[in-house]
Amino acid sequence: MILAPRSCCWLVAAFVLGATGTSAAQTAGTGVVIQPAPMHLEPDSARAPLTTVPAGTPVRVLARQGDWLWIVFRDPAIGDRVGYVRAAAVRVDSMPTGRVMPIRVDRLDRGYLWLSGNYQVTSTEFATFTRFGDTTAIRTTYGGVKPIVGDVALGLRVWNGLSIGLAGTGYGQITHADVSAIVPVPAPGAVPVSVSGRAREINRLELALHVDASWAVPVRQSRAQMVFFAGPSVFRVKQELVTGVFVNDTPPFVPITVVESTRQHVGANGGVEVSVRLYKALGIGGIVRYSRADVPFSPAPEVDVTVRAGGVQAGAGLHFRF
Repeated sequence: MILAPRSCCWLVAAFVLGATGTSAAQTAGTGVVIQPAPMHLEPDSARAPLTTVPAGTPVRVLARQGDWLWIVFRDPAIGDRVGYVRAAAVRVDSMPTGRVMPIRVDRLDRGYLWLSGNYQVTSTEFATFTRFGDTTAIRTTYGGVKPIVGDVALGLRVWNGLSIGLAGTGYGQITHADVSAIVPVPAPGAVPVSVSGRAREINRLELALHVDASWAVPVRQSRAQMVFFAGPSVFRVKQELVTGVFVNDTPPFVPITVVESTRQHVGANGGVEVSVRLYKALGIGGIVRYSRADVPFSPAPEVDVTVRAGGVQAGAGLHFRF
């Protein structure tokens, strides 16, 4: 993350004053917030506020710039915070005097870490139809589940409410596949017959890496915030697929051929996260993520299958802001 020198100073320093026996007094001004006051990184109300200072909060007044006051207040969750508020929102008891000295602000939000468990609202069930020449046709319905999906996201703030982050999601499942087919009979002059069967223990593993840009919107007068995010995704899907059905004169009478195949494909994702800070960096939050990619497979000659990856996922977990 790269910030301008001026912004870096505002993020890591505020001004206070001390006193010496022989020099001019060095002291910060004091005041009390008389109405909820959005606090900004710079004296610009068009920017998203860093937080809202509650009414009744004592503050140290560092300087005045037009209609704005540069203040420090003690956030019980993360320590000293510095920024600009409207002067009309503060009752000033005294203004700063003497030479300004820098101090360090305890903590500032620089990024996030989300650890969530999500429930996929959409099922993973899908069906395929494959034709081999004029004598064989296979329809396969793959059983689906609504899986529990692990979701880990890490991001860094790059400007104002904008962050860039990476997220990983994944799950595995074992289901079955119901097969119906028209296949030739291995006998001279025999006509094709209709058969059906079930392939058991069909495995699937789906992993995805999401590269997201996000925008944080603080919820006024609270420790909550909303984050909207979107970006490209790379899916890696390992899927067992039915590639053939045959008819035998001896058991098994209808053997089904299953082949495991792995493919990667690019898709997209987007969603919203809502979190509430509980103590320092620790918070709880909920997330809704929609992702999708249509992954093409060719597990055998003349067998082309498209598997839809992703879906609508909603969940909750521990969401850190550091």
